[in-house]
Amino acid sequence: MPRGIALSGREARWLALAAQRLGRARPRGPIVRRHLGTTVEALGILQVDAINVLERTQFVVLFSRVGAFEMQQLHAMTGPGGELFEYWAHAAALMPVSRQPLLRWKMAQASPYGDSPVHAARWRAWRDAHADYIDTILAEVRERGPLSASRLSDPRRRDGQWWARRSIGRMALEWLFVHGELAAWRTPSFERVYDLPERVL
Repeated sequence: MPRGIALSGREARWLALAAQRLGRARPRGPIVRRHLGTTVEALGILQVDAINVLERTQFVVLFSRVGAFEMQQLHAMTGPGGELFEYWAHAAALMPVSRQPLLRWKMAQASPYGDSPVHAARWRAWRDAHADYIDTILAEVRERGPLSASRLSDPRRRDGQWWARRSIGRMALEWLFVHGELAAWRTPSFERVYDLPERVL
């Protein structure tokens, strides 16, 4: 068995900073997609977060590594034919498209979120109760092309408190997304757009 390497606290801190690409000089000149792509590749994943105090997390993380860049570049990298794709790692995250096959095992699970068996059973029951509608949504995306939940012909909106109003259409799109039957990217307003994986990746 190989022996471990002894590190001082300072060396360990420097290694952690280097692994996160925080201990290096920022690129000189204009920041282009290549800079963003190599940074995400080195980090492994780039968490996507809806919370926006200063700016959304995915932009702050990249800014801290490469400096100022046009945010539209990241949006362009995540749409059809882009270098990155969104999926659930430990949370919603952008990853290099080359890593998508590594997550197919997770897409095949009954509940890819890593839920408890009870919650996974609820998701299966929900899927069984809405199977025909979910198939209709998949057919609509196949026929019409990229769609957000707001553009579905029958989104099946629900009444209720704000935390329980997610439409059945959006839930169906999310089901198809987490199970790998649809891929998705986000608009600048953070709305998810869904399409068939072969037209996105």
